[in-house]
Amino acid sequence: MFLEAVSLVRPSAMTMGHTPLENYYAGPGIRFNFPFEGFEWLPFLSVQGFRVMVGILGFAGLMVAFGVFYRISAAILFLTWGYFFSVESTRTYWQSYYYLEML
Repeated sequence: MFLEAVSLVRPSAMTMGHTPLENYYAGPGIRFNFPFEGFEWLPFLSVQGFRVMVGILGFAGLMVAFGVFYRISAAILFLTWGYFFSVESTRTYWQSYYYLEML
């Protein structure tokens, strides 16, 4: 999950030199259409909020990998990745293995 967080903030050829975070989550052209009924209360963060979430995701991933405060780190990791999985509004970045990561 640490590597997933790094890949979200690293420019790539797949996103034409932009970061996946800009293209799929926090870009200026993103329109949020929440696809899951019952979770409409979930807030859509600002660009800075998404960057903070990526930092938390990466830090929690490292904490789980090293086994430091494992249960707390695993819960934080689940919640942050669950947020990213839930709010990905374009559904073009989503891959089938992201669902497995959530499980």
